[in-house]
Amino acid sequence: DGEEIRRWALEIMEHLRGLVRLQKVELDVMAGLLVLAMVLAMAISAILYLFPADGNRWKTAKDVQMSWVKTRDGCQIPLWSKGNGSTIILVHSVGCSSVIFFFLFRTLASKGYRVVTYDLRGHGHCSLSSLFTADILCEDLLCLIEHLDVDDCFLLGYGLGGYVIQTLCIHQAQRASRRVKGVVLISSFPVSPASVDTFSWMYKMFCSWGFLHVLFRFRMLSNWISRPYFGRYVNKTMQEELRRSFLCCPRRIWARGLAAGVLDLTPDLKKIEVPCLVVCGTDDKFASGLQERFETALSSAKVHWLER
Repeated sequence: DGEEIRRWALEIMEHLRGLVRLQKVELDVMAGLLVLAMVLAMAISAILYLFPADGNRWKTAKDVQMSWVKTRDGCQIPLWSKGNGSTIILVHSVGCSSVIFFFLFRTLASKGYRVVTYDLRGHGHCSLSSLFTADILCEDLLCLIEHLDVDDCFLLGYGLGGYVIQTLCIHQAQRASRRVKGVVLISSFPVSPASVDTFSWMYKMFCSWGFLHVLFRFRMLSNWISRPYFGRYVNKTMQEELRRSFLCCPRRIWARGLAAGVLDLTPDLKKIEVPCLVVCGTDDKFASGLQERFETALSSAKVHWLER
């Protein structure tokens, strides 16, 4: 009996050694495949960096005027204008361009307004300088307003564009009060969502590292990634527009753009004296959680929620 037990024990130990060797081989194979995948991803990223996506697709119609404004530090900013009447300046967010206002631009112009939009630094047709902060973007907007020579304009900002407008009304209150009659903030924030929200922080990380730029090159992957962003109302047009605007923005802009809003403006919102309309969707994945700051800190604001 003792010999039999000893023989069984030896067989079990030999079997366990075989399993350990097999698992070690499997782990080595998995590690090798993982390293290979990382190398391929880096190679694809490098190739895509050398061959960037298509540029801005803004179609300048005959009735849309295009001009350029040179800032104090020499940055050339393109702007488009259309219509006559009270001036409305549209300021887009990070990761897109003036094209995002294409339909709103024409709609407002048809309602009797003079509509103006432009590309932020590093976006669309505008070159990227070494300076990219909220105060610099604020100076660019002031330079544009002075170039247009208007004294009673309205400012409409989306996302980071709204943050730039808030910065203008707070840090340049005296100059802004002479020019700005009212502001509209769409899905905007008094502090970058990436600073207070885990989901937005992860989004910022993947954007600034260039991972999403690689994935968005493939339409199937970009549609899969963007589906949770739009929810059950997603359609192909929305997904393709997000994909195109995302690829048109250099990935190094994402880190600078999202970092431009890290200063919390909430304590200074009370300094904004002009009438303010705040618009946000109830299902907005990034900005909805920050809208209550406008309601409590900005006495001149009227918050309007949009439900699907």
